[in-house]
Formats: sequence, structure tokens, C-alpha cells
Amino acid sequence: MASVLRHFSIYSLGIMLSIPLGIVSMFLITKYLGPSLYGTFALFSLFLLYSRYFDLGLARGVLKIIPGCKDENEKTRLLGTSVFGTSALYLIIIATFIIVTKITGFYIRYQDAILLVFAVMVIQQIWILCENYLKATKDIPTIALSTVLMAVIKIPIVILLVKGMSLSGAVLMLFCVYAIAIAYMRSAGQLKFGTPRLSDLRPLFNKGFPILMSDLALFLLLTFDKIIVGRFLGTEQLGYYNIGFLIINYIVFLPTALGFVLLPRMIEEKKEDASAHFTSSISKLSKIAPAFIGFLFILLPALIRKYLTEYIPAILPMKIMLIGVFFFSLSIIASYYLIAIDQQRKLLFIQSISMAIMVSLAIIAIRLGHGIVGVAMASASSYLFMATCLLFACKKDVSVIMKRYVPIATTLLFCLILCPIVGIGLVSNILLSIGFITAYAALFIVKDKECLKMLISAIRRPMKPK
Repeated sequence: MASVLRHFSIYSLGIMLSIPLGIVSMFLITKYLGPSLYGTFALFSLFLLYSRYFDLGLARGVLKIIPGCKDENEKTRLLGTSVFGTSALYLIIIATFIIVTKITGFYIRYQDAILLVFAVMVIQQIWILCENYLKATKDIPTIALSTVLMAVIKIPIVILLVKGMSLSGAVLMLFCVYAIAIAYMRSAGQLKFGTPRLSDLRPLFNKGFPILMSDLALFLLLTFDKIIVGRFLGTEQLGYYNIGFLIINYIVFLPTALGFVLLPRMIEEKKEDASAHFTSSISKLSKIAPAFIGFLFILLPALIRKYLTEYIPAILPMKIMLIGVFFFSLSIIASYYLIAIDQQRKLLFIQSISMAIMVSLAIIAIRLGHGIVGVAMASASSYLFMATCLLFACKKDVSVIMKRYVPIATTLLFCLILCPIVGIGLVSNILLSIGFITAYAALFIVKDKECLKMLISAIRRPMKPK
């Protein structure tokens, strides 16, 4: 468990350092492009996000197969095969698009920028393959340093290219950042591209495609509620609702980083050892996450009322989504465990049912006039259903599942009782949030030595050598 804590700390530190640098880059891009061109660049970025699922699972196959390989030559050969297969697949997609547009005579605005987007699509996927290879070989420090490097070099490249070349420069900037990151991974990590072998493509697809479908289902479950809000309630309500989604992204980072480190270990270990990793991780997460959730539940509404008065309608749905994200976080770790033990079909089935529940409840809530509050309730309910089903699929012990829910239930009860008593003042809510963190830590975290060790490791010794 010590190496898990160390790698979790290193990766977390890399992400935390890159976030403020990313905000600076985003500010510069919006400044140089202006609202109209930045909107187009945002659409390009959305396309690139979805294009990560076009590889039919090759990148996930690398992450699934390589942890079990003992021969270094086999590992590099699998990486070379996946890069070759991905490049060929994406080039076919690009060629098909170009041929269709030529035959139909369809006019494309920003044609040069779009061709660059296709180039970015290919190199982005190669970068994902490289990152998954390093993840599979547990070279987390190289991944963390490459993440920081990408955030650092992005700023001068934005100034150099976007300021002079506008939209095409913004897309070219993405290409340069990915290219530099790949070059760094090859020099700093044990990253080599072996000679491709076509017979390796089939097992990569077979192992990776179910994981891809599971990742896509989880992605849709986290984002489809926004599509429903935008479609039925309009962009203004979507703006209110999106506040909660932005908060979710920061909280979900914790289980995602933990799962990022755990997955390759659980894949290469025996089922009993993987189960022990899962049980330990889910126990710690169920105790740590409510501390952040309760703190934000108390403090954020007061900050919104003080500094963002136009977003007051976002407070109630945000509170609901804060509770819901606890269950979504547990679902992430449970999903990684089921993937590690080859239970992807069971995982995909539960995710699909959860998706259907969320969509159905959201539409019913809107038709009954409950608006974004109803949609938030639908999302939180689907997260609760998914977490419960996935935890039962992992352990098949209802008492253990209920035990994991005690910390969040205690947090919710504390907030619902004391928040109305204290009122909505900023100072009083700051004091209450500090009091909550103190009381919660004494009740759930301090008594758990392993949980406390995990937090201290993440804060004090993220770069301690092996």
C-alpha cells in the first residue's frame, strides 16, 4: 500500500500544479481569439474529447494487457502495435471525411484549422497510448512530470502561435504540446515503440473494447444531464446547473487519481489481492470524500450569495449534486475493480440501467415543473443506484455497503440541522465549515490510522524517492 500512497501523492501533486497554469492558458486563448473564434475552438476541443473513443478500445487494451506481461520486448511490441493500429484507424477516418466532402462539394469553414484538428486527433491518441503504457508499467512520476510540463510549455506556445495565427494557431498549439509531451515521455520514461505485429491487434481490441464502452457510459452518465437541461430548459438554466458540475469535477479528481494508480496493480495481482486493494481504497475514500463535500456544502452557498448573487438559483441543485458526487466517486473505484477482474459486462449493464434511470427521472421531473432541482435529484438518485449496485457486485455484502454510507449520511444530517440555525452569513458559515471539518476528522479520520497516513502522505511527502 505504501507505493500506492506514494504514486497517488505524486500524481495528485502533478495535477494540482497544472490546474492554475491551465487557467492562465485558457485566459490567454480567450483573450487572443475573442468570443466567436473561442466558441469555434471550444467545439473543436469537444470533438477531440469525443474522438478519444474512436480507437475502438486499443488504448484501453494496452492498459489491460501490459500489466500482466513479464517480457519487456512483448510490452514494447504491444505498444508499437497499438500505435500502428490507432494511426491506421484514424487515418482511414480522416481520408473518408476528406473524400466525402470532395464528392459532395460540402463547404467547410475554417478548412485549414479542421485539417489541423485531424492531425491533433491522431497525435492526441498516441499520447494517450503512451500515458496508458506508463500507467500500466507503474511509471507514475513520468506521467506527473509530463502533465506539469504540458501545462508549463502551453503558455509560451499560446503566446507565440495563437496571438499571430488566431484559430489555426490555437489548434497547432495543441499539436505542439502533445508532440513535446510524447518526446519527454520517451526520454524520461521507459517508453519504446516495438515492431508492430498485426496478430496482437485482436487481443488488444477484445480486451479494450468492453472497457471503452464502460468509460463511455460513465462519461455520458456524468454529462448527459447537462444536455437534457440545455435541450428542455434553455441555456440560462444550464448556466446555473453547470456550477454544480464544475464543483463535481474537482471532487471526482480524488477517486480518479486513486483509481489511476490502483488499476494496473489490481490487474496484475491475484483476485484476492486486488480485492484487498479495493476494500482498503473504498473504505478510505468513503471517509475522506464527505469531509470535502460537507465543507463545500456549508461554505459555497455563502460565497455565492456574497459574490455571485446572479447565481443564487444554482445553490440548491449544487447542494444536491454535492451529495450525489459521493456515490459517483465510489462508483469510479468499483468500476476499476470490476475491470481488473474481467467483469466489464456486468459493469456496463449496471451503468446502462443507471443511465436509463437518470434520463427517465430527469424528463419526468422537468415535465412536473421541478426544473434543474429535479434534474439534480435525478442525477444524484442514479449515482446512488449505480454505487449500490456496483458495490454489491464487488462484495455482495449489504452490511458493508451500508457501512460505507454512514460518513456521508452523518455529513448530510450535520449540514441540514446546523446550516439553518447558523444562517446564511459568510463569516458564520466559514466558522461552521471549520467546525465541521474538525468534528468530522475527530469522528471518522483520526481514528483510522491508514486513512490518516494517506492524507499525510499526500500532503507532506509526494516526491519521496523509493
